[in-house]
Amino acid sequence: MFSKIVLSKALFIAALLIGLVISLAGCGNTGDLYLPEDVPMTQGNITENTES
Repeated sequence: MFSKIVLSKALFIAALLIGLVISLAGCGNTGDLYLPEDVPMTQGNITENTES
């Protein structure tokens, strides 16, 4: 009787761990990373004097 309980718990834990490993194996993006193209940015100088 005791060995059946231990065996059933061991099988349950093994099935749980296998399910966890399988579910975590599918996580994450494996394709190419999409990044938009760099937009050229220009910086201008503010030469006006705003003080009166």
